Amino acid sequence: MSEERTAQPKVSVIIPIYKVEKYLVQCLESVVHQTLEELEIILLDEAEQDRCREIIDFYEQTDPRVVAVHEPLHGYGAKANRGLEMARGEYIAIVEGDDFIEPDMYEQMYECARRTGANVVKTPFLLYHSAAKEADDKSRAYIDQHVPREKLFTIYQFPELIEIHPSIWSCLYKASELREKKLRFLETEGTGYVDNRFYMDVYTRVDKLLWLDKPFYHWRRSSVTSSSSDAHWNRQWMLDRWNENLDLYSDRRFALSFASKACISVFNHYVKGWEFNEEEYEALVAFLRRIPAEDLLAAPRTKAALRQQVVRCRNDPEGFKKTLIAASEPEPEAKTEAKPEARPEAKPEAKPEAKPSDAPGKKKGQKKKATGGLWGRASAYFLLLGVALRAGVFRALAGEALCGALAAASGVVALLCLTAGALSAASRVKTRRKNKSGRMSE
Repeated sequence: MSEERTAQPKVSVIIPIYKVEKYLVQCLESVVHQTLEELEIILLDEAEQDRCREIIDFYEQTDPRVVAVHEPLHGYGAKANRGLEMARGEYIAIVEGDDFIEPDMYEQMYECARRTGANVVKTPFLLYHSAAKEADDKSRAYIDQHVPREKLFTIYQFPELIEIHPSIWSCLYKASELREKKLRFLETEGTGYVDNRFYMDVYTRVDKLLWLDKPFYHWRRSSVTSSSSDAHWNRQWMLDRWNENLDLYSDRRFALSFASKACISVFNHYVKGWEFNEEEYEALVAFLRRIPAEDLLAAPRTKAALRQQVVRCRNDPEGFKKTLIAASEPEPEAKTEAKPEARPEAKPEAKPEAKPSDAPGKKKGQKKKATGGLWGRASAYFLLLGVALRAGVFRALAGEALCGALAAASGVVALLCLTAGALSAASRVKTRRKNKSGRMSE
């Protein structure tokens, strides 16, 4: 065992891993290159022989701080608990395998914890969609207004911290506090919303919390492995966790914070893009009825329209159900009105026969006008063809390169047609002027 392995690490970083091979290298690179070098990095996978296993083995062989656990630990909670059992560090942190962190994250959080004596250091995070699209978590400004910066407090003094996303991975935890209070994760299938239970357990049973207003953690929302993605979305898990929180933490000081979570995190997400389900709806109504209507109407961080919807669902579930069902059904096709019967067209009056001298000029002008309209229609057809070739279905069938070349060619042909139409129009104008000049000279 190396010297680095025997010395107590300052921070143990627990990384649960499952099907994140696309992002795992970026994640691990951001951890092993932290400016705080005294780390223990615990990687936990499902003991499957896949690409993640190969990446994990590489880092374990090249960095003595990395400890790999290949066990069939099904579920996020089971992996996190195994990491907590193994951790030797003074503090404990969690990183999800599809996210990444700033190089000085643990150095700054560790120094802040040691300087202030904090048992939990909480920071904001960044919502990462792509390299070109990243933003602050929208609740950061709210917490910055309601919670003191870099000062110790308890959740009973500032319960607003409950109202935001659990984000258990943007925290640093004092290891001795977690062990003394026997704080662990629920072990359920999948992600199971275990973070919602864990953060409530930690905040209510550990004192000396601290808010450090610096975002270090990049939370990847676009990943299919993210706990918030559709692949992991389970309404019953969410209700189970929040019913448990209501059972365990009935302190009235949390009332409005729980009402806020009920509106934003539960109701708003529950009905978003929902195909109505009677059993799920009954479970939602039962949950909302556990919260007083006056608390829901006073819920912070929520718009009045949302609060009114929630209370209507709670108080008049049958009436609100009709609204939900109507919203989930596809819109009916618009009916076309019957056209009135067309009146018989009046026969045009007989026109005097054209003079022999006028006939050739008129026929010639009419022919050029028709030709000019044909060029315009042809240009429009080729422009539409170019747009169609850029559509996803054609790219999938014929290939990106071929569709791109054909679309470019269609654009060139459309331009030529427009040019020909313009020349045709100019020719018609010239002919009309010539004919007019001839008639005036007669």
